[in-house]
Amino acid sequence: MRPRRAGAALAIGLLSLIALGCSSMTVKHDYDPQVDFAQYQTYSWLHQKIDTTGGTFGGNPRNYERVQKAVNEELNSGGYTRDDDSPDFLVAIHGGVQDRINVQTLGYGYGYLRYWGVPQMELQHYAEGTLIIDFVDSESKNLIWRGWATDALEPSSDPVGDIYNAVHKIMKNWPPN
Repeated sequence: MRPRRAGAALAIGLLSLIALGCSSMTVKHDYDPQVDFAQYQTYSWLHQKIDTTGGTFGGNPRNYERVQKAVNEELNSGGYTRDDDSPDFLVAIHGGVQDRINVQTLGYGYGYLRYWGVPQMELQHYAEGTLIIDFVDSESKNLIWRGWATDALEPSSDPVGDIYNAVHKIMKNWPPN
């Protein structure tokens, strides 16, 4: 009986690590290295038609407003000023949620399944959210910087806290060095 308990403990440990691995936020950035980012001091929001139904921003229109507020706070704390008349750069945001399935093979099953070599698998269904923040030069309309974050969404988590956390992590690399 001990080998089964050890195997069960190992499987539970692996599942815990897998679950933790699924929920780690991935943050990436891309920018135009030819741009002198010191020239940008003022910003405004790009006028976008946002579809807040379905998977966009989690189907919650308030999430778009929350992201805007979080980005405004990050930019203001970085010394940038909102100027809707003559901004140096424009801000656009995009977001979406997709259903995902994580398939993990835990080894070969016991008993009848083991005899036939059928692997024991664990399926995890989860929602994955992506948030993209774009900065566009107001004169040339060229994309100068993009940051994005992807993470597994927890149904019981605080959406406001999640949004602020994602925006903060994305904006850590603005302006680029």
